[in-house]
Amino acid sequence: MKSKCIFLLIFIFSFQGAFSQNVDSTLIKQLYFIKKISYGAGSSLFNDSKLYYKTKEADELPWKRERRFSEKELVTITDTLIHNSELSLNTGKYSGTSIRLFTTFPRDILNIDEVFRIQVEQSNLLDSMNNIVTIDPQPSVFYGSEFSSRYINGENYSHNWQNLTASFSTNLNIQTKAVKGEITFQVDFILGYDYVEITPDDIGKVFSLNNHDFKVVDIIDNKVVLSIHNEIEEPEIDFKFVNLNDKGLEVSPLSLEDFNELKMQDSTLSFFSMGTGTGKLSQAVYDIFKSKPNIQFEEFDEKIHSKLLQLIEAEDKEGAELKYLGPKYTVIKTAGPISNLYLYCPIYGEVREFDLQL
Repeated sequence: MKSKCIFLLIFIFSFQGAFSQNVDSTLIKQLYFIKKISYGAGSSLFNDSKLYYKTKEADELPWKRERRFSEKELVTITDTLIHNSELSLNTGKYSGTSIRLFTTFPRDILNIDEVFRIQVEQSNLLDSMNNIVTIDPQPSVFYGSEFSSRYINGENYSHNWQNLTASFSTNLNIQTKAVKGEITFQVDFILGYDYVEITPDDIGKVFSLNNHDFKVVDIIDNKVVLSIHNEIEEPEIDFKFVNLNDKGLEVSPLSLEDFNELKMQDSTLSFFSMGTGTGKLSQAVYDIFKSKPNIQFEEFDEKIHSKLLQLIEAEDKEGAELKYLGPKYTVIKTAGPISNLYLYCPIYGEVREFDLQL
């Protein structure tokens, strides 16, 4: 059910501080670049090539699964997480300095990402110059495993654990070597899932998912366009999706092996064209292509140019973006045609907080 390839459709028209009020050569180049990106986005939404996908028996849907852990077991899991947690600074070559939390769990806790989430609640970190360190509360999370065994006094002992690394981005530069203070982390356990089913007959209908109302604006081949009414930048709806055909089989991307076989038959085939995921698209771009899916770039340029200029000239960029380009639609791209698309997201509860020193 998880995306096999990230679907890149992020179009952020945020010009604040990026342009001067004078229409100079730099601005013209930037405008042209944004227009080309926007044109490519709209064109791919309405004019994608042939779909390549496979169908398979669907895994048990998350909202149908029984809760795997009792409250007592969840307490034990959290105690293990806290006891084994370590904090460190991590400096990437290009990504700046992040704060890394590393912890381990017994191997028998399967699918740990379906048990809880971890985030920063608050912190009082200072750098070596006593400047406040800001932390992104939502981490990038990676999972791994550890295994070792020993033979002692005629008996075999094994150590089989899985590890979790949560990386939190910061405002620190790569030269920063010393940070001190305390971070309060919050662990939220997943109690269940909220979900909705979307079919081609649902265009124009309004649904609610985890207290977020959204409208199904359009369904185009393997893509769904949503208008999320009460969407805010942080946090957005933490949803995943699974696409089932009329026979209840999961519609999923091709494996790399299957793709390579097709690639030998058609060298023009792009792996990215088979990607799945979510992205953003402004209403203005959507409307232009909806009225004329095969519009040429020159005509698209004429229709979008004045809107972008008005946005650039406005003092309130965020308000102007909404005024001239409209709301940002959420676009979901699946591997194949949509018959029964399920959107689902976890319902969190049983919060636990703990502090770690750096």
